[in-house]
Amino acid sequence: MRVITSAAALAAEVGDALGEAMRVRERESEPGWVRVQIEWHDEAYPLVLDVLASTAATPSRVLYMLPGGALNFAGNFFTPRHNNLAHFMRRHGYLVVGVTPREDSLTPATNAPAAQDWGLAKHQQDLSKVVTALGQGLHLPYDVLGHSAGGVLALAYAATASPRLGRVMVLDTTGPFDPLAEPELRGRAGQARDTLTGMLADSTDIQDAASGTKRLIKNAIERPSERSPLDRPQSVGGGQYTWAGLLHFALIHTRETPGIANWIYEPGLVAGTYTYGPDAASDTFTFQHTMVPTITEVFEQLGSGGLPTALLRDLFSVWTGDAGLIDFGAIGAEVVWVNMALGRGDHPYGARLIEEGGNPHVTFTVVPGYGHGDPVWGGNAAHDIWPLFFRS
Repeated sequence: MRVITSAAALAAEVGDALGEAMRVRERESEPGWVRVQIEWHDEAYPLVLDVLASTAATPSRVLYMLPGGALNFAGNFFTPRHNNLAHFMRRHGYLVVGVTPREDSLTPATNAPAAQDWGLAKHQQDLSKVVTALGQGLHLPYDVLGHSAGGVLALAYAATASPRLGRVMVLDTTGPFDPLAEPELRGRAGQARDTLTGMLADSTDIQDAASGTKRLIKNAIERPSERSPLDRPQSVGGGQYTWAGLLHFALIHTRETPGIANWIYEPGLVAGTYTYGPDAASDTFTFQHTMVPTITEVFEQLGSGGLPTALLRDLFSVWTGDAGLIDFGAIGAEVVWVNMALGRGDHPYGARLIEEGGNPHVTFTVVPGYGHGDPVWGGNAAHDIWPLFFRS
């Protein structure tokens, strides 16, 4: 592959591989880099590919970046705009390809019947199609990186990938819970899986996974001191959280808020502190790594904000240890798995299954003091987190 010097050249390079189903949505460039956002209309609902390249050097590898549930590449990996994980990887020699799943292209109110079948296998199939198509045109070795649900997808893909896959980078995700050490968590995951299976039977095809947080952010910015609908604990005097207080509590202590999957965090999406005062107006709170403007920017990038019920069901199936979804023992590529102590926590059983399958190139690291979203949005992540993917 030659050095890319313009967004038009990058679009042409990718277009040769993707063919007539490709539509360029956006092109942009700044000194040192170009980015093209592409809709790939291979089906009724497109995949969206963000391709990011340096203009001063020829890439040595391709990196496919897989966002978390209900997020897209722009919000998950390209925010903040200049100090982000995608640029870090670009500077590390990669041609970056963000693969945003089809559900991001739904309208928020859509309950698409097609999404009934958009489980983990469908997402894996879509990723394989992208890798195959681009691989035929780019002729470069490649790696994959996934955050949260994207991390599970990266592992599922790696179990069936070609030998050209070099490294699987897993960022704060949950694998199967240990059947001996964590039977209660396995059981809880199984209950949630069964609940979601029932929802699918009732034609609930999409879960509204992110738009509620977007509304919460809006209220916290526009009406920070006004009362929200959620009550503070009676043990601290009761009353209702302010909107600003509720935003901080919900992101720091996500585990304690309503939601079928929120119990999986330890404890939350963002690290910080929340201290109760005698009344809601006296509460004090702060985020440690990720600031409110960044969180606002992330959620402004949302597409539908929806998560297929079938995908969430399959995630719980993985966590409960159901056989057949991912053959961890078949993953032969190098695996670098980095979890956050305050996000998905210290659950290394999935990494151990990969090792037991005969793969000696597996590392599992837990970073203290970081929540689930902090390793992609935190101000110090470039120093504390991202280099861990390249330490052997």
